[in-house]
Amino acid sequence: MSSAHPGPYEVEPRPRRPATPTLPAIALLVGSGLGAYGFGTSAYSSAPSVATIVGFLLAIIGLISWLIAMAPWPIDLNGHQGLALFGIPAGLGLAAAVERDDLNDDFRIAAAVLAGSGAVCLLIGVLLPLRRRKRYLRDLQLMADGDPRPATAIETGLGPWDWEEASNVITWVTFQFTGADGTAYRLNRIVSIPGRAPLADGHETVVWHDPAHPADPKRMVIAMHHALRWNVPLPTAQIPESQPPAISS
Repeated sequence: MSSAHPGPYEVEPRPRRPATPTLPAIALLVGSGLGAYGFGTSAYSSAPSVATIVGFLLAIIGLISWLIAMAPWPIDLNGHQGLALFGIPAGLGLAAAVERDDLNDDFRIAAAVLAGSGAVCLLIGVLLPLRRRKRYLRDLQLMADGDPRPATAIETGLGPWDWEEASNVITWVTFQFTGADGTAYRLNRIVSIPGRAPLADGHETVVWHDPAHPADPKRMVIAMHHALRWNVPLPTAQIPESQPPAISS
């Protein structure tokens, strides 16, 4: 563990630009539909059609771009939505090719499976944000009702070499703070740390906890974890100067 104390942890939210997820969504819709339609219309040809190659290439690029673009919207966007944007248009595109060329039942089944899988992914993609927003609002309620205490990251498991090439590191962090009863508590969180704001042992943050249940980690909110998890500004709290951050001995 490093003996350095780098001070309060600071991080800015990633910017949200509407065009960032919109363009991958369009690429997925157009690419998957075109690719599947081209695949169906050239099913009995010796070589894939241009529409198949261009469409599926566009869809792959769109899906990868979607997975990257959804990061600034951790509540509202998810990978299931990207799969839905692929599966439903692909199923419809293949179904159109089946009707045009009167393809056999195998293609009809494939089209139904693609569209059905996409519909299931769409349902999950709609329900997940509701669940995540409920968790986010629970965090806000815990912060509103809880007792803020200064805390310190005492074990990050990270070293300078972890940031040489990585843009993001997922690690298990141990925090320590002194509760309202004067007892030192520790809690662990899995945190995704961006390379633009590396975390080190000794970084300070704030923990809100329930004095009635001081040892219950489910009733604790860590400022830096909250900000990174939901891509929001770091929450702050007024803490008396007599409450120094807890430092592991």
